[in-house]
Amino acid sequence: MTRKILSVLSIIAVTSIGFTAVPDNLEPVTDFEADRYLVTWYEIARLDNSFERNLNNLSATYTRVENGDILVLDRGYNAKRGKDMSQQATATNKRIENEFIEPCPKTPNCVSSIDTSRGHFIQPLEFSDSAEDAQYKLLQILNQFKGARVVTVEDNFIEAEFISSIFRFVDDVQFYLDDRKKIIHVKSASRVGFSDLGVNRRRIEKIRKQLENYDVRT
Repeated sequence: MTRKILSVLSIIAVTSIGFTAVPDNLEPVTDFEADRYLVTWYEIARLDNSFERNLNNLSATYTRVENGDILVLDRGYNAKRGKDMSQQATATNKRIENEFIEPCPKTPNCVSSIDTSRGHFIQPLEFSDSAEDAQYKLLQILNQFKGARVVTVEDNFIEAEFISSIFRFVDDVQFYLDDRKKIIHVKSASRVGFSDLGVNRRRIEKIRKQLENYDVRT
């Protein structure tokens, strides 16, 4: 996968009084097109500051969330605290998984790759690269859906809302990425109503097709 590269510039040391005001002769950028930068950036170089030592494989994924703000998902590995961070990530993933596997309601307006009951089950999505890359692809795909809003991004987990254009009905969609099995468990459910006329299932199948045919744009 072609990766966009970000050269990270470390903070330059300042005087003992620190920053107290915007420096003279500097003006804020206007007409900044933030959507052009909603991608994953990878570090290739840094100044050797003490607070950045022992960090490797750093990246930052930028995506727009529900209220219009830009969410930054940082990734990296601290060699000194690797064991503690691994245990923390395992606990986080376990919590998300426990929350995620709640079965669909009895109404036929929900599909889930974990709920095997008749009418609700749908095959999980698959990926062949890393969970990080798969998550990035999913975020880019979701950003292209009209009415979609990403509300949560955590390690191996995405939650989004899909709002219908006419009646403003809301469907909640969740993705849980299992890096070991190379699958993405999915759940898509309508908040209200009885039948969704197959909308949730068609949406997931469309996402599946787009993920399978995904090609990174340079």
